[in-house]
Amino acid sequence: MEASRANGARAGTKRPGILAAQGPNWGDGASRMNASAYGMEMGGPGADAGRFARLIDRIEKRPTEAFAAFAILHLALWTLVPTLLCRNLPLDVLEGIAYGQHWQWGYWKHPPMPWLLDDLVRRMTAPHIWGFFLLGQVAAVACFWAIWRLGCEILRPVEALAATLLLDGCVTFNVATFEVNHNIIQLPFFGLAGWSLYRAFVGAKTLDWVLVGVWFAFAFYAKYTAATLLLPVLLFSIVDPTARRCWSGPGVYIAMAIFAALMAPHVIWLVGSDFSPIRFANEKATEVAGLASLVSSTAGFIGNALARDICTLLMFWIMLGRWWTLPNPVPPAERFAQRYLAVLAFGPLVISVAGGVLLQRHFTAGWASQFWCFTGLFLVAQWRPRIDAAALRRLVLAWSAFTLLMVASQVGAQAFLIGRGSLMSPQFPGAEFAAAVTAAWHKETGQPLSYVIGDDFEAGTVVLFSPDPVVAYHEANHDYMPWIDEVDIRRRGAVLLWVSKDPRRPADFAAFAQAQPREPFVMRQPTLRGDLVWTIQWALLPPAGP
Repeated sequence: MEASRANGARAGTKRPGILAAQGPNWGDGASRMNASAYGMEMGGPGADAGRFARLIDRIEKRPTEAFAAFAILHLALWTLVPTLLCRNLPLDVLEGIAYGQHWQWGYWKHPPMPWLLDDLVRRMTAPHIWGFFLLGQVAAVACFWAIWRLGCEILRPVEALAATLLLDGCVTFNVATFEVNHNIIQLPFFGLAGWSLYRAFVGAKTLDWVLVGVWFAFAFYAKYTAATLLLPVLLFSIVDPTARRCWSGPGVYIAMAIFAALMAPHVIWLVGSDFSPIRFANEKATEVAGLASLVSSTAGFIGNALARDICTLLMFWIMLGRWWTLPNPVPPAERFAQRYLAVLAFGPLVISVAGGVLLQRHFTAGWASQFWCFTGLFLVAQWRPRIDAAALRRLVLAWSAFTLLMVASQVGAQAFLIGRGSLMSPQFPGAEFAAAVTAAWHKETGQPLSYVIGDDFEAGTVVLFSPDPVVAYHEANHDYMPWIDEVDIRRRGAVLLWVSKDPRRPADFAAFAQAQPREPFVMRQPTLRGDLVWTIQWALLPPAGP
């Protein structure tokens, strides 16, 4: 089979095909950096250059070890940076904490997986916040691993390593992981689905098809934007002559059955909720007015999507070491892999743009977060650059510079409040606020705090940091949280919270009109650019008793 010949790259092997026609081993002979030529014996800058040369040589010879080191470094760095810079969690994570404590098959705006993971992390690590930042890095590194494994199916290991390192140029995999939301949790399942589906197309093994069904189901449990990957590969399996052979065997039908079985509980919930998450997405994707607005909206969506991946393209250009080079031809046996990677790399964006144009809707830029999982693999497989010591040196330096830039951007955002949002949630003194709320409740009632009613920001913060087993009730809206028993809230009492300088109670709290207003909490957080101040109004709903 054409595709079967494309499968076979493994660690420690060299095979013809993509990137194989690269000439001699440029890591040997005169082209290899010689440590002594850099003054190793004399110390000083030459010694540093020699150590760097040995590092590059080790990466070239042992790409599997290099990948493991990269994954550990990424996980440690991007867990540590936000842990040191942030005092509280971003809004999306606080929302997940507020909802995730109530385990459901779905929630009013999203499928359940990310919020259930938020709850697990809260139970294990609260009141500390590092666990949530670690969760984001676990998702990113799991995606890296899947891309690495797919790369090793198609390319030589050192080339798969370069493709994976390029992926870290996409901001979705570093700074965006601070806010571990549905987009971030979906990343590993995009990567895993792409890997297993390639193996299934090529090897037609039942286990790979089973995994295809599992990964796509999990991707949908993370977010419905999984359809932007499923639809392109489904069309590919029909149109591509090699992939089309899968329909003559049982594998694809097994994958469909596994997918359907896993999705059944959520689909039952979805029907029972009157398709609440779909209605939410429909409301968020507002209609465009006229052709000019449609063109502007579509161009903006594409531009925002591409902007996320611009540094991956820049790092690839630096790795090439030349202004421009055209892709080299590949043997026919390798073209299936190129076609497949092209669909993975660009299919989600194409499907989204086509959907937005056909539906005449404005799509949110954040919906493009997970589109670029396969860009690095596509670039390396398509251009076939020489991955020698010089190319690896340029790539490592480019990656290091980009990583330092991203770390600096977060120091600027969090420490110097550059580009701060309206609530500046990560700098909010959440632990102090939760302690104040809990202490005020204890002083007035002498009982544990059971319920907090408010928006995700204030309610989620109290749930995270309070020593009491607090339950959040989002905006007192029963449509959002139909499992909440308002009779039990009145029996146990609650604290009502809203961020405002206006003491007038929001209309959402009308069901608890008997709550007694209190003096607001005024929270101050010193920063390098002065104090941040939040005024949070509150009212006490006294316990009614049995």
